[in-house]
Amino acid sequence: MFIQSPMKTLTLCVTLSLLSGCFSEAAVKESELVMWEMQKQSTKRFLDAARALEESVSGLCEAPSEEKLNQAQNKWIETMRAWQPFVGGNSGNEVAMSISWNIQFYPDKKNTTGRQLTQLLKKDAVPTAEELAQQSVAVQGLGAIEWLLFDGAEVESMDMRCPLTLSVVSRTVKSAEELNSAWQVNPWNDLTGKQLEAETLRSVTSQLDAISKTLSLPMGKPAFPKPYQSQAWRSGQSNAFLRDGLVSLQQRYESILQPLLVEKGHTELANRLESHFKSAVKSVPESKSMAPLLADKPGYQSLMIVANNIDYLQTALSDEVGPALGLVVGFNSTDGD
Repeated sequence: MFIQSPMKTLTLCVTLSLLSGCFSEAAVKESELVMWEMQKQSTKRFLDAARALEESVSGLCEAPSEEKLNQAQNKWIETMRAWQPFVGGNSGNEVAMSISWNIQFYPDKKNTTGRQLTQLLKKDAVPTAEELAQQSVAVQGLGAIEWLLFDGAEVESMDMRCPLTLSVVSRTVKSAEELNSAWQVNPWNDLTGKQLEAETLRSVTSQLDAISKTLSLPMGKPAFPKPYQSQAWRSGQSNAFLRDGLVSLQQRYESILQPLLVEKGHTELANRLESHFKSAVKSVPESKSMAPLLADKPGYQSLMIVANNIDYLQTALSDEVGPALGLVVGFNSTDGD
């Protein structure tokens, strides 16, 4: 339904393009509506995954077993995969950007999540989901659930961990519901022309910047990697989530920015970037975990190839796409420091 109105406008603009130039305006507006629809679909997938995780954890805590622990861990992985479009992917929506900190506290450079959860487990009274909402974001979201389900987690330890795990998962589902609600309103509805073009470009660059940090932080400097700075090192899924993030970003580019570039007459640039997005995804090593790759020279070099591909995309978006659209691009909006 969301495409019907802009398509009518587009048909009209084809007829009048030589006189009014409204074809370009309609194309930009269509890109905005596609961008909004993508966000709504992604929030729904994430919310569904979070609810499935809550159900799985509830089953684990009712009757702990190795099988149910593995199932809960797999549901967490599925939820994290559904979250990847929002790693840097909430630009333009201030409410959603604020909520995202409650869902993923990253980077956690000082193991704040582990230290604070350890303290909570020592307390007699386990905080409810509502009480967690008033505490540090480090104990509210996906990183906290990962610690509870993966870091030294065994069936025997779940009796102690389950009450807190249930609270954290419930709090995360609540945040997912809030995120879903935040994207029911189109934040770009009142924008036109260059403003919309800028938001379209920023949607891609913000996500690319955030994805870049999930690689550059653990890579550190040659011979001095920081594996504990990866996005999901406890579950051994950092590299898999890097790939998922790049796939999500490629889909975003092909859906909203590439058509805009083609419509503006920059077909060669649009297609070249499409090819490089595909190369970036393909270059991610098959290993799910990043730690083994950081531990030896060949593995580190394989990650350098990914980093170089990401760097090319950042440079092309800044130095070529920005000027082509008459916009200035910066890559510093998601610094976790």
